[in-house]
Amino acid sequence: MKRKKGNQKSLDQRYQEVHGKILEGPGRELQELIDSGDAWDDHNREAMDALAEGSAVLPPKQASSYYGAPIPSYKDVEPGSTGSVGRAEKYQKEAGREHRDGMN
Repeated sequence: MKRKKGNQKSLDQRYQEVHGKILEGPGRELQELIDSGDAWDDHNREAMDALAEGSAVLPPKQASSYYGAPIPSYKDVEPGSTGSVGRAEKYQKEAGREHRDGMN
C-alpha cells in the first residue's frame, strides 16, 4: 500500500532514521568517520564500499577527500545511488529480511 503524499517523510527525516540505525549497529565507527570527513584520509576504500552497498550513508554536509576531491552530501546524489538514503534504506530492509529468514 502506497502512502499518501501528505504522509510521506522528508528526505531529512528518512536520513535521520537510517543514520540512527547505522549508528546503533556494527557500522557505527565507519559512519562516524564518514560524518566527520576523516574516512577520506585512511579509510577511503572501506568507506566507498560501505556507501556502495548501503551499509553507510553520505554525511549531511559536503566534504573533500584527502586529495581535494569533492565528497557530496546525501542531498546531492540521485535517489538509490551510492551513498543515498534510498540505498541505505534498501540495505537495511534486506538485512532485516535476512535476519528474520535466518531465525526460521
